[in-house]
Amino acid sequence: MGKKCICFCRVSTPSQNLSQQTDAIISEANKMGYDKKHQIIIQYAESGILLSADERAGIDKLKDAIIKDRDIDCVICWELSRIARRADVIYHIRDFFLEHSVQWIVLNPYMKLLENDGKMSTTSSIMLALFTSLAESEMEIKKERFKRGKARAKALGKYIGGMVQFGYMIDRNGYLIVENGSANVVRTMFTMYASGRYSLLSLSAEMKELGYFDSFTTIPAIRTFLYKVLKQRNYYGDNNHPPIISEALFNEVQKKLKENIRIRPSTIKDMLCKQLLYDNNGYQMSAKNKEKSGVDNIYSSNVYSQYKCNIAQKTVDPFVWEISKALYKRYIMNETKLRKQLMDKIELLNKKRDVAKNKIESIQQMIDRTEERYIRGKISRNKVNSIVDNLKSEQKEWTNKMMLFVEQIKELSNLNTETVITNTLDFDRLSFDDKYDLVRSVIERVVISRPNRRSYKALAEVYPKVNDYVYKYSLQSPAGASKMKPRWKKVGERKRREGDIVDVTRRWNHIPINIPPFNDLNE
Repeated sequence: MGKKCICFCRVSTPSQNLSQQTDAIISEANKMGYDKKHQIIIQYAESGILLSADERAGIDKLKDAIIKDRDIDCVICWELSRIARRADVIYHIRDFFLEHSVQWIVLNPYMKLLENDGKMSTTSSIMLALFTSLAESEMEIKKERFKRGKARAKALGKYIGGMVQFGYMIDRNGYLIVENGSANVVRTMFTMYASGRYSLLSLSAEMKELGYFDSFTTIPAIRTFLYKVLKQRNYYGDNNHPPIISEALFNEVQKKLKENIRIRPSTIKDMLCKQLLYDNNGYQMSAKNKEKSGVDNIYSSNVYSQYKCNIAQKTVDPFVWEISKALYKRYIMNETKLRKQLMDKIELLNKKRDVAKNKIESIQQMIDRTEERYIRGKISRNKVNSIVDNLKSEQKEWTNKMMLFVEQIKELSNLNTETVITNTLDFDRLSFDDKYDLVRSVIERVVISRPNRRSYKALAEVYPKVNDYVYKYSLQSPAGASKMKPRWKKVGERKRREGDIVDVTRRWNHIPINIPPFNDLNE
């Protein structure tokens, strides 16, 4: 069996041509007496500076061939840098060749590793050291030049690589520009979330209903994508990214995200003042569900000392709810705002109806195409029936959705045209979640203090979000008021910093309470 040689060819990128190297190496192998059947050609496109010897597929293949085939006694390459540009890799390969007594021939400049007696050539040792240093130096210069070019392109606002952010595209000059379709989706996401009417999960479901995501994309996946989009600062513009939204809108969204970090515990249900109450020492009062123990739910500060403060849910929740309704009516509800909200709802429902209509038409087209395939004999009847049944089921779901949207649009349109909008809201029909959100839209916190643990009285200080007043109420629980009429006593109001206290007395007996319209407040 004759001796064999390896013709090793490498380029750094797939766009470079291997043929020039290969032709020259094969020609040299022929001169050395290796015919075609005794030539093993190894060709690879991979980096010579970024990868180590163990990470290089071409080097791995070369070493495996030498280990497995003892007849290989020579390796020919075009130039030293085709093996590697890093000194550690070059010397690693040299030692491997010496260990296995394999001749290494480099064509440009010409070098032989071994003398005729099998010992390492002194000339090759010097040339290896010299050209390895030159190759490394050349690559370092290229890397620095590349970094400078990249920094210069970045300074000019050009795209410098990486994944293109959602909402942008690259123009023919290499600059990032706004892509109108996806940019409109980004604006919609930010605007809807900034409104405060959505959580990340509910907004994800809404975006899917509006047709921004296909029916196969899950809500959790949309939520993850949505969160990443809402956290991207580039959207209000930087040196490389033109603005899609304003910085004020971005900051408002970040504020909402921060406010929504706290998630209400699923084990504590229907307690309106969760994470809203504090004791007079500044400790937050947690909601504690006592229904399983047969006693009333309570709010309690997490302090195990004489400063611990408890208050029953049935004492504080109705009180906070009535105060919240009064503040909401006074400061938030007005005809213009209600009409604007109504028109926004109608517009949103119209979009949902159009999406549902398009889905129904799209599914019908799929049914028709399936039937055509059956007529042409490309699909069996059973397969057709199975596909059509699934499509019709999905079509029916979208039809029901569209009819629901149409009814809602009709109802809201009639309200807009036939009913005089007044500053009223049917609070009794609100769900618990709506009440929960309403309370937090007008109240920042409520501070509870009690003179002693056995007292049935408590002082509540309400800090609204909608003005700079503090409202003070003395609460008396129903248990302590069993022999007298339950009351709110010593109701006061003051400026947060100016401290003008006005004493008034208000009733409270677990029925809707007539909270004062705050006519005496200075606006």
